[in-house]
Amino acid sequence: MPYPDPTSNGLFEPLHRRFQGLMPHRIREILLVSSAYDAFVLEEDGSLSDRLFYGYSELSLSWAPRITHAPSAKRALDLLRRRRFDLVITVLRLGTTDAAELGRRIKVAVPDIPVVLLIFDEAELSVFDGPDLPDGLDHVFEWLGSEETLIAAIKLVEDSLNVEHDTAAGVQVMLVVEDRVRGYSSFLGLLYRELLSQSGSLVAEGLNDFHRLMRMRARPKILLARDFE
Repeated sequence: MPYPDPTSNGLFEPLHRRFQGLMPHRIREILLVSSAYDAFVLEEDGSLSDRLFYGYSELSLSWAPRITHAPSAKRALDLLRRRRFDLVITVLRLGTTDAAELGRRIKVAVPDIPVVLLIFDEAELSVFDGPDLPDGLDHVFEWLGSEETLIAAIKLVEDSLNVEHDTAAGVQVMLVVEDRVRGYSSFLGLLYRELLSQSGSLVAEGLNDFHRLMRMRARPKILLARDFE
């Protein structure tokens, strides 16, 4: 009598088949819109792409997104018309254009693309605390000097894009309720690191990297709510 597949869910359906269809929406191309100075601040401790690649590797994640930099709102909109991007990350001000205005213009050009605002100045945080964000912005994060901030923003966007599809396959959801930008900016980075580490450790010894990646796709999805309504 053959032994059950150790990757089976108990119904003799190999888990890798069940997990392979999870997370159909992935962030692979990021457009970073910032001034030369803000780009310098982001890369003060090394290339942002290299740090993101290192952060993904450390968490046993594959396919670290590629980052393309646009130094102005005009250049960003030109790139969005010519190339496909999965996520836009912008700073608060680009010359005479603020982030919310840019976000609205981006949504006109590419209606479904997520736009994340990255804040560097602590004095500007309170403007974005509370239940509502300006039109054109999907999320706001405080830059805390680590690639964990970017990974949390990327994974939060991916989770919101995939939650409906993945929960239909039995994936669980964690709801985080927090309206302070600083609070969830620091908390989500730690939470994602812990979830991804635990998902990797649950994979049976001897299974290959493919099975590990499939299992990590089945981790609980995280959704952020800024109020209880």
